[in-house]
Amino acid sequence: MDLAGLYSRSFPSLFFERTEPANPYADLLIIADSESGDQAALDLYRTVLDENSFVYEYWNASDRNGIDASVIGFGWSNIIVYGWGNNTVPVVAEEEDPGYGDFLDNGGNLLLADQDWFYGHGLPDVPTFTASDFAYDYFGFTGGTNDPCSGSPCVSTADTVFYGQNVTPMDSLFTEALGGIALQHYGIYGTTNWGDYFDLSGDATAIFVGATDGNIYGAVKETSTYKAVNLGFMVDAAVDTTAEGDITYDAFADFLVGAIEYFDVASPAKITDVDELVTTTDTGPFEISATIIDANGDAITATLWWTDDDWVTDNDVAMTADGDVFSAEIPQLTATETTSVYYYIEAMGPLLAQSLILSEKSLRLTLEHVFYRYLTILFAKETRDVEWHGHIEHQGKRKKLNVLRKEVVSQLAEENPDISSEKILIQSLVESYKIRINNKFISSYSTPQESL
Repeated sequence: MDLAGLYSRSFPSLFFERTEPANPYADLLIIADSESGDQAALDLYRTVLDENSFVYEYWNASDRNGIDASVIGFGWSNIIVYGWGNNTVPVVAEEEDPGYGDFLDNGGNLLLADQDWFYGHGLPDVPTFTASDFAYDYFGFTGGTNDPCSGSPCVSTADTVFYGQNVTPMDSLFTEALGGIALQHYGIYGTTNWGDYFDLSGDATAIFVGATDGNIYGAVKETSTYKAVNLGFMVDAAVDTTAEGDITYDAFADFLVGAIEYFDVASPAKITDVDELVTTTDTGPFEISATIIDANGDAITATLWWTDDDWVTDNDVAMTADGDVFSAEIPQLTATETTSVYYYIEAMGPLLAQSLILSEKSLRLTLEHVFYRYLTILFAKETRDVEWHGHIEHQGKRKKLNVLRKEVVSQLAEENPDISSEKILIQSLVESYKIRINNKFISSYSTPQESL
């Protein structure tokens, strides 16, 4: 038989998307999974953050077909993974790491909270871990118990009440003396408690132990570079129900706020309720107001940016505050023909000190992080590129920033011939803009609006 000329192709056609963060200046990334059922539907993590006016980025691993290093390492300093999002975090050396190891090695902080990390990765009932296993290297686990149970059929024996060990702000409100933290899996998610407990190396510290069995269900490994927290239970099942049947989640909210405090997460100011003007024959002036809240409680500087020539020129007006409401006016227009007026609001908080003693490596990383964020804003304004303000192309734009960085450093070197260290040159630039070492440059933008 002559097979020449026969044709074949792969099936079905596959696809992927190239995307941009909705909040590129966020310092926190939440990774979840829509396959987590009611847990994903209720989404108490985002509920609590939203109630506290916290700006974050969200990534749904199942909807996005996983996650890669470009997302994990985009620029946020903190990541929280919950539910079946745990599938993206490797456990043993044989599994591919999409970028969490590099994230931690470069100074990031990670919280993984789920009862199925072991189960979801197909581990045995009593797994053990050694050097090169992610569980050992970054969480300090030497072993654990996967879905402890007894009987036939096997019924979970995992604790549902845990005592905090008064180690971090996450667990200090849940000590034995304060009654611990209790889970209500079935009441909120209609599922069973399948918590896991861990065996720790000397590098990790227990933060939650079972009230009945005394096993370690939560631990933290803190180094000079990163903080890694792992909970073997669904902490967002720490809920209660009112007599009217409404769910309350004060305990979980206390835990999550404690995690934000422990990681020292910064948040850009949150901009909401931006006035959206209608088409009009009026020529102005036009008052624009918005609600702006800083989750860290810091002072806010807000600016209204607008243009009536498609950003050939852009105009800025300082906004005045009345509580959380900021306002400014677009002045009277001179155009007599139909004109499109675009505007958006930029809000900036102060520089947030972390009060850490930095090693040379972390000093370099901090300076680069601050410098990168400063140049991001500088480059955006220099190019008058509105897209740049809200959406940063991580690779291509970063290359341009690196070029700009070299130009600035070169200029600084000429101005400071006695300084040979690039690190000190960058430090002098940072300090010249009142950006002290170990501070973060926090900025946020509203979505551009069109009026008239």
